[in-house]
Amino acid sequence: MALCGFNKQMIDGVKNFFEGAADQITIRAQEENMVIREVIENIELPELDFMISELSRSGKDDVFLGLSYLARAQYKVGLKGVKEGGDIKIVCNTFVEKEIPRLLELEDKYYKELRPKYGMEEAIKRMFS
Repeated sequence: MALCGFNKQMIDGVKNFFEGAADQITIRAQEENMVIREVIENIELPELDFMISELSRSGKDDVFLGLSYLARAQYKVGLKGVKEGGDIKIVCNTFVEKEIPRLLELEDKYYKELRPKYGMEEAIKRMFS
């Protein structure tokens, strides 16, 4: 890929990250004596937004920045599902199961169709426009 070439181990890692984040937000809600929605809205998303801003500004830790973006995406998906009455873990697992095929499809299109035809920059622009 621009996506680096997903393999099974990487896909499993994304699944495990989302599952772990769903478990952790459940624990955090219990510790904070709040419901999951409140923890995501009032603690997790504001902290992640600020962290992403600071890490982007400083340019010092790309790994943590990437993980912060992934966590933020997970919490936004979870928040939407929880607001609709879903269980955080089921919502996140369902999202990952739906998104992994989409990612693999985009990657396949990038490597087999877009990049050979347009080159890297134009291929990426077309992939996400």
